[in-house]
Amino acid sequence: MASVRVAADGSIAYPDEQISAGSQLTASAPGACSDSAFTTKDAEQAGRWNWWLGDGVRPAGLTTSETRDALKEALTWLSEGHNNCNITPGYSEYAVSAYYNGVSELESDFHLYGDGKSVCGDGSLDGRDGKSVVDFGNLDDPGNTTPLAAECTWTLPQPFNKNNILESDVRFNTTDKSFYYNKPSSCSNRFDLRGVALHEFGHSYGLGHVSESSHGNLTMSTQLDDCDNSQRTLGNGDLLGLKDIYG
Repeated sequence: MASVRVAADGSIAYPDEQISAGSQLTASAPGACSDSAFTTKDAEQAGRWNWWLGDGVRPAGLTTSETRDALKEALTWLSEGHNNCNITPGYSEYAVSAYYNGVSELESDFHLYGDGKSVCGDGSLDGRDGKSVVDFGNLDDPGNTTPLAAECTWTLPQPFNKNNILESDVRFNTTDKSFYYNKPSSCSNRFDLRGVALHEFGHSYGLGHVSESSHGNLTMSTQLDDCDNSQRTLGNGDLLGLKDIYG
């Protein structure tokens, strides 16, 4: 079981949630529309999620406004339950809503340590800045040196209820990986920005990972092939997870 850190204010910092580049194990897994697997963090956004875009580099040759719009599109897919299964989401889009607050000078609260590992916060018990920031930069992990992206969640425990998500930071690894908005005709070693965003924003709303080997067709599985757009649509398990939290 992964460990968590508890701050002086009672908030809990979860270990970073990563998605990795690699071959999706989809052949032996159930189809996205029939696979009902999901996990959650037992946490929810208590109202609209307010987020900021970091003021650093941009992915895929996009401008700041284009980057904002791409991320907002992925958030809309999450709130509307975008899927190819003719499944009506069992939650209100208003329960899974977000508001873009503009560009922030603050960065996502990831820190690189001497052993090369990216961790949530600054190593202290309460190493967060109070803003949910999405940005682009470097991520490393000794056992998985090139994650595509990662997300950190801080929550406040609520007796007899799901924990409240106080902050959710997301970073895309543009140091080691290349992303695209629209897949180029000749595509190699590039990754779908909006599909990766949809996965990470699932974490921002309380979803956890499912096994790649058993559930590789779901958005919340742990790997994504290069040049693969399949993660842009939610599967049955992804939708059931959101229903479990917000339905």
